[in-house]
Amino acid sequence: MTALSRRALPSLAWLGLATPALATRPPLRVMLTFARAEDGGPLLQAIGRAAGQELGRPVEIESVTGGAGLEAGVALLAAPAHGDTLLVSTSALFTGLPGVALPFRPREDFQPITRIGMSPLVGCVPASSPWQDAAAARAALAADPGAVPLGTPGQGSLSHQCLIRIWRELTAGPMPAPRHYEAGGNVLMLALARGEVGFALLPAAAAVPGIQQGRLRPLFVTSGHRAVWTRELERVPTLAELRPDFRLEVMEWWGIVARAGLPAGDAARLNAAFGRALEALPIRNGMLANGVLPNPDPTPEDFARFWDAELPLRQAFIAQLDLQGN
Repeated sequence: MTALSRRALPSLAWLGLATPALATRPPLRVMLTFARAEDGGPLLQAIGRAAGQELGRPVEIESVTGGAGLEAGVALLAAPAHGDTLLVSTSALFTGLPGVALPFRPREDFQPITRIGMSPLVGCVPASSPWQDAAAARAALAADPGAVPLGTPGQGSLSHQCLIRIWRELTAGPMPAPRHYEAGGNVLMLALARGEVGFALLPAAAAVPGIQQGRLRPLFVTSGHRAVWTRELERVPTLAELRPDFRLEVMEWWGIVARAGLPAGDAARLNAAFGRALEALPIRNGMLANGVLPNPDPTPEDFARFWDAELPLRQAFIAQLDLQGN
């Protein structure tokens, strides 16, 4: 567990907040569905510190892993509905994991607070790969579907879902079973860079560091438009550019939720605090540089409307997939 509050306390004077008063308040527990709190990177910790300053209370970031976020969801349901425990996860947990019976109903059991941001997935190969572009990759895989091991950041993840859809549309023959790196995108990025995996769809935040280090080669992005906000991705083509008759426009997003039953006023205060944290220039610029578009919702109700609109779209997408054997 990383206690961000202890490092943030000395910087709270500019808010006019007394340190002794802060010490009497319970910490805000923020659970991440990543393998380690560090996998969220310095940005998530900076967001936590900034939100804690806005709220005038300590913040603790904790990693709760297992079952693609299921254990964190169960832990949130076990917490009191007073807003002292929050969950940060990807859209896959909030909109449905294919082939998984959830022990909770995300939309009914979780209360929207705000989104953090959204980003495309990036089709990547190791820098040492002979495939210089998506056309070369497609030709090689069509000729030999088992040419390279495939990888995903987790069974049923959005990357896994899109990999199945892309394979079905752009190649011939059955898709070989990919290797699932349940620890998340950063672990998959390292496996790809080492050559353990020959092709993968990575969340932009995991792909960009590998591209910056010269360890990965990006082939395409899944957004509707090029990711011009990030230097490493601004010239990477979209799938629609490569294949106009195949339109797959998918963006991963991350949300912050509380347990259902939180009073509206408390939800609004949390929303405002995280929103201001995400609007701070160092945080915003850092997210953009890592391929993530910050997009906090103005109110919890705005996040709820976005979530409600996403549910049928994602569930229809899942219904078209066949994960058996993949």
